[in-house]
Amino acid sequence: MSTLAERLAAALAADPSKSKAGLARACAVSKPAVTGWFQGGGLDGVNLIPAAKYLGVTPEWLVTGRGQMTPSITETRLTPTIWDNESEVDGEKFFWAPMEPEEVNGGPTGSDNHEERYEAPFRRSWLASEGVKPQDFAVMRVSGRSMEPALWDGNVVGIDKGKRRIIDGRIYVVRLDDHPMVKAIRRDIDAKQLVLVSYNADKSMFPDIRIDEDQAAGRLQVVGIVFWQAGKPFGGH
Repeated sequence: MSTLAERLAAALAADPSKSKAGLARACAVSKPAVTGWFQGGGLDGVNLIPAAKYLGVTPEWLVTGRGQMTPSITETRLTPTIWDNESEVDGEKFFWAPMEPEEVNGGPTGSDNHEERYEAPFRRSWLASEGVKPQDFAVMRVSGRSMEPALWDGNVVGIDKGKRRIIDGRIYVVRLDDHPMVKAIRRDIDAKQLVLVSYNADKSMFPDIRIDEDQAAGRLQVVGIVFWQAGKPFGGH
């Protein structure tokens, strides 16, 4: 889909409950303004985030057509189990996943604070349903605002370290020049570059990072794919 109008139409068609009038209300603009988007007008950064949130699509796909149309990260809605102490946790049903001792930077406003390493229990059956091996699973905390509205400052993300092959548009935890960060990755075939994409529409504060493919092996390490998050949901402040 090469145009914004085509992508808007596709997003509305994918969910019959959505409408142009609803999109106008979500973005606090007039109906004629929305009609203009469907007729070749541009969608500015102020309206991009609320439009993507209302339509249930990723901001990058909506504005560029690249990457995945819908957010690929699942949000937890599991009913919590409460124990009085760790000895009550059934080791056959639960796996103790390590919380990595560092935060993954989600933007220049993120902190470099390191928290004490600890572990948290997750159901083995849930990991199996996600196709994740326990030994490949870890959790990290996001610091910063560059991935809003997909990930928010303070969210915890689940990482599958067994899946490091780059799939265009998916979100990964990576190390760039040994600095941990969470970004969507896409390939710019024409420029022969990997692009670490920030979802935040304010590109003056959160610019995308371009890496020449011939330099990527020495600078970029993919830690694993992000497949789960806990905290504020997509679009929620």
